[in-house]
Amino acid sequence: MKPKIKAGDLMLFYRLDQTYQIKDVHVYTKEDTTYVGRAVAKGGDEVNISKDRQLQVNTNTVMETDKYYPTGEDEDGISLPVTVPSQSYFLLCDLCESGKDTRIFGAVNRQKFQEKS
Repeated sequence: MKPKIKAGDLMLFYRLDQTYQIKDVHVYTKEDTTYVGRAVAKGGDEVNISKDRQLQVNTNTVMETDKYYPTGEDEDGISLPVTVPSQSYFLLCDLCESGKDTRIFGAVNRQKFQEKS
């Protein structure tokens, strides 16, 4: 997702491996809508966004070198900090200033990831 995915872009994906890592890009469905996001935390991790808009995982600030926009907490979203449930991931989209991602609707269970296109 570099520099960013934007409206009208064509994206192909294929999941070869069923293991999931932090920084992997995932296609998932929430509320009958398909989203794309990068995993920043996994089950058991605590996620927070500091007042200066820095992503924190397990109280450590994450250097988001692939991001072009700062990560902010969404006023209409979930209450942070949050502990990611088992078998789930905290996923952030490229456009962290206005995009919909897990800051809005909470962590995504890995069963919601698209296994094929």
